Amino acid sequence: MLIYENDVLLSSSLANGEAKAFDTLYQKYSQPVYANILKLVKEPQAAEDILQDVFGALWVNRLAISRERSVAGWLFVVSYNKSLKFLNRSIREKTSFLQALPAELADDADLATAETEIQLSIIDEAIGQLPTQKRLAFTLCKLEGKTYEEAARILGISAHTVKEYLQVSSRFVRAYSLEKYARNAPLSLSLLLAFFCS
Repeated sequence: MLIYENDVLLSSSLANGEAKAFDTLYQKYSQPVYANILKLVKEPQAAEDILQDVFGALWVNRLAISRERSVAGWLFVVSYNKSLKFLNRSIREKTSFLQALPAELADDADLATAETEIQLSIIDEAIGQLPTQKRLAFTLCKLEGKTYEEAARILGISAHTVKEYLQVSSRFVRAYSLEKYARNAPLSLSLLLAFFCS
């Protein structure tokens, strides 16, 4: 996955406990992460609470996050998992008479679990297979929340081309991930890819 040089520096500073690096990452990624959460939970206050929880987890887990991985990717996967956990709880509360619902996702203390690592590595590998311009467009729009127009300005191409790149890239990332991991892919991966590549 594309990792901008300044994000690598920010990750290193964050691991060293520098609050300014945390603030910069929050300013850079809080809006797209919030938008992704809101798409899932449909409740602004719940989305805001989950957003704060995600960034709290970023601080708590700052030493465990690989500096070779995209912070944006980590935030996306963790926010997705926390949103599913919220929805799971809501469903359980509203349908307490049902006995066979799947178990909840791991607690916050277990954010660096194998499940999150698997999801991140699958997404990283799939995005890494994209041609450079498509990878850049995908990362800017899907992970950083840029509009087609903003991504087009950064890449020096038209917004229409960015849109086409995203459509092709989304299909590829979904197909690559599901084909490569179809036998072992947990349900949460399929759901993550459906949301991530929509």
